[in-house]
Amino acid sequence: MKSFFSSRILVTLAIGGLLVIPNIGLAKDVVGSGTVTYIQTSSSSDTLTDGTTIEHFTSAAVILCDDAENSLHLAQQDVAGTNIIDAKGEVVTSTGHGSAVDRDGDIMVFWWKDGEWGFFGGTGKYAKVKGGGTSTTLLITADGRQVITWEGKWTE
Repeated sequence: MKSFFSSRILVTLAIGGLLVIPNIGLAKDVVGSGTVTYIQTSSSSDTLTDGTTIEHFTSAAVILCDDAENSLHLAQQDVAGTNIIDAKGEVVTSTGHGSAVDRDGDIMVFWWKDGEWGFFGGTGKYAKVKGGGTSTTLLITADGRQVITWEGKWTE
């Protein structure tokens, strides 16, 4: 009889222990949106014979999320990209990559192309990140400053 009750107590403790273990390592779905203002830190360009310009640039920014609880809110970002600009001055394509360090010190690495973006990966919560989103350019100034809005979904 003692063995039956001892076994029952052990099973009860084991099940109870499973219920209080936090969700360690489980993926977290995140939805985010906000704005980013980029300050160009360097640029160079070459103009081809047909008038097309290839512009290479680097910029620095801080991500502002509409939800201050979002892990990317106030992350410090650095990017490197290339714009192809036609002879009329219109951007034909814009592509590049960057990284951002969030307030916890975790790093996310991402790419963008023509208004779409996604994650390559990173460290900490971004080590296995999957997802991405879209962005819209609101302003580009003559000195290379740029303001965008962004939105996306990802799993951390």
